[in-house]
Amino acid sequence: MRVLLTASPGLGHLFPLINFAWTLRASGHEVLVATAAETTDAAVAAGLPAVDLAPDFSFEPLSAPLAPRFAALTPEDRSGPKLIEIGTDLFAAVAENLVDRAVDLADHWRPDLVVHSPMDGVGLFVAARRGIPVINHEYGVSAMAERTELVRTKMAATYERFGVAHEAPRGALLSVAPPSMYTGERQPWTMRYVPYNAGGRLPEWLLVERTRPRVAVTLGTVFKNVTALRNLVTAADGMDAEFVLALGGADPEPLGALPDNVRVVDWVPLSVLLDVSDAVVHHGGSGTTMTALASGLPQIVLPQGADQHFNAIAVAKRGVGLTPEETALDREVLTALLSDEGLRSVATEVRAEIDALPTPCQLVPRLIDSLF
Repeated sequence: MRVLLTASPGLGHLFPLINFAWTLRASGHEVLVATAAETTDAAVAAGLPAVDLAPDFSFEPLSAPLAPRFAALTPEDRSGPKLIEIGTDLFAAVAENLVDRAVDLADHWRPDLVVHSPMDGVGLFVAARRGIPVINHEYGVSAMAERTELVRTKMAATYERFGVAHEAPRGALLSVAPPSMYTGERQPWTMRYVPYNAGGRLPEWLLVERTRPRVAVTLGTVFKNVTALRNLVTAADGMDAEFVLALGGADPEPLGALPDNVRVVDWVPLSVLLDVSDAVVHHGGSGTTMTALASGLPQIVLPQGADQHFNAIAVAKRGVGLTPEETALDREVLTALLSDEGLRSVATEVRAEIDALPTPCQLVPRLIDSLF
């Protein structure tokens, strides 16, 4: 069987689908990834054949007209319907930029099944046009099915242009959220979240026994506003703990001189770093949040944008982490992150939930059989 996997541009959209893709490959199916720009290179680096739907794609010209609406949001709006409206407008525009090339690709390659990332209108449209089943592969604790439907509604002109008046004949919703944190109304198929954070050469210090608590710190691959970590660096000075700032190539210069117990690294696979850490501070991206939950670590979430405010709320509500304002991130908060047994106990509980879910290898054959 041929499976077309479509992911909106961005590592955070592609990475959660990689293990599903490799499970399909290992089961004997052909897999082709369709995405855009540098995200295509990331798919190739993961060992998957990929097609670049738009080599020059950039979010900038699509997001710039939406910036005033985003800037006008109140703190409450950033985890509510107004943010969802802006986000779905953006991803509908993204899909419009990629869909024509995707149609040509699908007509040539003739997939039997489409698997798409959340809010990706391209895969949903291709499945409808070709009359084949589709899987919406969600990647975090925030349920996205309703948002994906909003993107589809906003692509009405594209459906009309191609004469597509129907939906895909069969579909499935796949969630990797811990059951106690799932927020959707539809009943999904559930699968264990197995982190994929790309490969990387491990530094020697990561392979020796640590002598004091270690806190991993990351801002992900999109919002690299390192100034959000200034208070953390100040608070870390003098603490009996090591802080590893995995900045993914971002310039640490705005942080000034760093204390001896703060280490900056470029790229380390996050799941490997968290396996040898005691807590994590992050931006609330879906992949990072899920990797932290799968590692069973207490978290501090400092949301910067996108769905991160939703994830921060979910983390605090479940009791696995803290969500202080950046200006309130002081030594007392960091001490609580490392010492609060309540946080650690709930984090261990959520990890057990994730571990109890079927692995991709266990789930994929049953899911495929249900669609054919």
